This record gives sequence, structure tokens and C-alpha cells, in this order.
Amino acid sequence: MAMPGRKYISASDYRYGFGAQEKSDEMKGEGNSYTAEFWEYDPRIGRRWNIDPVTKEWESPYAAFNNNPLFFSDPQGLDGEDPQKYKVQKGDNLTNIAKQYNTSVDNLVKWNNIVDRDKINIGQELVISDPTPKKPAVTYETLAAKYPNLIPLTVSGAYSTSLSLYTGSYNTYGSVSSDVMSNLSEEQKQKDFTSNSPKTSGILMWEFLTGTGPSHRSFNQTHAITKEIMWSESARQAIWAMVGDFQNGKYKDGETRGYYAAMAPDKGIGVFESIRRHANAYLNTPATFYRGGMYFRMTKQGNNIVVKVTDAYSVASMITRKAADNISRVPGLTIPLGTTSVEFNFIWENVNFNQKRKE
Repeated sequence: MAMPGRKYISASDYRYGFGAQEKSDEMKGEGNSYTAEFWEYDPRIGRRWNIDPVTKEWESPYAAFNNNPLFFSDPQGLDGEDPQKYKVQKGDNLTNIAKQYNTSVDNLVKWNNIVDRDKINIGQELVISDPTPKKPAVTYETLAAKYPNLIPLTVSGAYSTSLSLYTGSYNTYGSVSSDVMSNLSEEQKQKDFTSNSPKTSGILMWEFLTGTGPSHRSFNQTHAITKEIMWSESARQAIWAMVGDFQNGKYKDGETRGYYAAMAPDKGIGVFESIRRHANAYLNTPATFYRGGMYFRMTKQGNNIVVKVTDAYSVASMITRKAADNISRVPGLTIPLGTTSVEFNFIWENVNFNQKRKE
């Protein structure tokens, strides 16, 4: 990004700037626009100004560098590349690569399991920093020290709730062993996902609490929990909001809209409405009670609505309401309370887009 009052004048007609991207100063002035093979990038806002043809559910189509231009590079405008890896170029050897990244040849050999240190191939991808998994800065231990009463008490209650959901027993203290959950195979989990919504909720909560299982799970209309969410009040709220927006001409057939179905009072619905929604969910669709607020991404296709519901379990959403307390999962390590995400995919068929909602 060009800084006010500062100007660099190259002694030659050098065409490149930030991130080795080619400058396109004729677009928005000096230093304000860059061109890659698949994008145009505005460094002032950290965004591409043309829509990415490859969209991701979790990311804006205008995002660049995986939303982290300080950490990732993106030479072609495709996806952010991990700067901890290097692709071997013509003329490279381990010695000059080690010097370039302030490490040693011995480290490169060790990290990449290289047999012959005199032989590397063009296009080969090398790890250039220590790949040993490192614990995140925020952990269960640091949070327990920060919130000495809240964290242990809440987590203990959540463990009990998870066991209760899975076993159907609501007196789990001392009567139900945690081995019931700890020893579940992935095969058994998949069977439970298909047939039993409470067990699914229990498993998802347990995986968040213990740091086990994958960090993301996807469910479709064949799964019991998806069917329950599909007929929840949260889903109806989102559907009606979309129908209303269509009637008001805010979007056309084939377009996608996003709606958040809130459950917590700090999301703008107030305490009494939050209590009402939680009570309704607990009595009618318990899966939504245990998930809380969810984001509905919906696409109108004729009289059908294709729905993707996304949500996450995190320390902020489950306990403290502070994003700074969230714990990141680390591949290769077991991180209790590490954020986990989930998506539920289904289709609402034969929706009457002309129907008016009764207040």
C-alpha cells in the first residue's frame, strides 16, 4: 500500500511491487493496484476487486491471501501459499535455499527426509521451517488460570451433557464412564450420525471438549441431525426471511443469500426472546438448542431452496463470548476446546415464494 507523503522512484522501469505482483498504476494511481494471473488486487483494503471464480463457503469471493496478506503469498491469484514451504527453482541447491531462509542444510535434509543432499528436483516442494507441531498460545490451561471458576465448572457440565446425550442417561456423574465416548470408533460414529440426532450432538460436543475427531464435519439430508435442523424454528426464520427478500425484489432466482438465526441475547434479540427460542428448541428440536445460533446460506433454484447451515463450537460461542479466548486446533496435537466447525446440507422443496407470512 502506498503511504501518504512517501514515494519510491525506481532507477529503472521495474514493474513489480507488493508480493512480487505486477503493478497496474494506471488503474487507481501509483501503488494502489496490482495484477496477478487470476485477479486484480487493491492493497489499501486487502481485497481483490474482481470476484474469485472459485468460491469457498467460508470466505468472501473478494478475499485475497486467505485473508492474511502478512502471512501468505499468492503469486498467481489462486490460493494463499504457506510461506513455510518452498518450491525448488532451476539453479537451486540446498545451500542457497538454506541461506535464503536462514536455516541449515542439515535442517532441510531432516525436515524433508532427503536421502541425497546433492540432488533436489525442479518443482519439488521443500519444508523450510521446523514442522514440529506447536501448542497454540491460548490453551485450556491458560483459560483455566484466567477464569478459575468459569472454565472448569462449564467444561465439567458440558462433559456431563455430552455423555447424557449419547447414553440417554441424565445422571452421568459417577454412573457413566467416559470410556463410552472415548472408545467410539469412526465407523460407529457414522452409524450414529445416520440414525440418532441426540447421539450426534453428544459426539460433536465431546470432540470439541476433548480435541479429538476432525476439526470439521459435514452432514447431509440422510443424517438424523440434519433432518431435525431442517424443521427447526431457526430454519423457518431463515426461509421466511429469504421469501420476504425475494418478494421485495432483493435478489433473483439462482442467487444466494445468507441469514443468521440468532439464539443468544447479545445477538440483538434480547433476553426474553432468547429464552423463548431456547425453550422452543429444547422442546421441539434439541439439536438446535445444543448448537445455538447458526448461519444459513441459501440459494433459490426455482421453487426449491438449497440450504447450507454452518456453525462452530468455540470457547467464545460456548463459554466466554470473547473471540480472543478461542483456541486453535493444531494438526498432530490433541487440543481440548479447540474450535470445531460443522455444516448441514439440505433442500427445501416446493416453497411458495408468493405466500405472505402471517404475523
